[in-house]
Amino acid sequence: MKEIGLDRRVYVKKYDPAVEEDLEESYFLNNFSRAMTEGWLTAYFQPICSAKDGKTASYEALARWQDPEKGLVSPAAFIPVIEKHYLTYYLDMYMLWEVVAKLRQWKERGLDLKPVSVNLAHEDFEMPNLVEKINDLVTGAGLSWSLIKIEITEWDLSNNTSRLKEQIDQLRSYGFEVWMDDFGSGYSSLNTLNDYSFDLVKIDMVFVRHLDDGQLNRLLIPEITKVAHKLGLKVLAEGVEKEEQRYFLREAGCDLLQGFLFSKPVELDENQQVIS
Repeated sequence: MKEIGLDRRVYVKKYDPAVEEDLEESYFLNNFSRAMTEGWLTAYFQPICSAKDGKTASYEALARWQDPEKGLVSPAAFIPVIEKHYLTYYLDMYMLWEVVAKLRQWKERGLDLKPVSVNLAHEDFEMPNLVEKINDLVTGAGLSWSLIKIEITEWDLSNNTSRLKEQIDQLRSYGFEVWMDDFGSGYSSLNTLNDYSFDLVKIDMVFVRHLDDGQLNRLLIPEITKVAHKLGLKVLAEGVEKEEQRYFLREAGCDLLQGFLFSKPVELDENQQVIS
């Protein structure tokens, strides 16, 4: 896959075994490079569906660790280790590479392509020439910018820098959509939607899970949706697991929905078929 502009070895970071870690943490750190070079790390795809008709509009790419000894490892086991040791950039860029490779594979087979969103962390934007690297990777694979959506969590925006704003604007100038993820989970206010140039806001799943716990969330979600729409943003609600939630969110004005009601994250093959 070097021809599309990414050598997996670029993202290998050495681990110092002198650092004391518990066995599981040490295992993930010692095998992180191998997991990338041998394909243990892979992208699973969770559908993002239209609130109106439930049809798949796009996917979110989520990292999964398929270990030859441990089997499918929960993200809750390895993601905190990656974050703790400042390896998030390497994982995020590897995932972007995986998504681009998949999209190019599907394009070459003449399949109908749907956009895929990928998650980037605040520290990713501190790396030199990040936006140019993303653009070169996508265009080098012969893909449209519209096929890649960039998700940034609200919490990451609490590290407010003018550089981050500039990079978001630069991504959008190329043609990438930028989404605010987990809205309502951090420390920002609705003003954040006006401070940054986003295309979509994802309402954090905590709001959806607690719809039945009282009236507050039932009042907040429609208001968030109204404000977002007035700012020209689409609204996606995540964590949808019940038909009652789906109905409420659709009536509240959400454009897109995501959650186990539609599908868990799944592995897709070269024909976009679910790998069982």
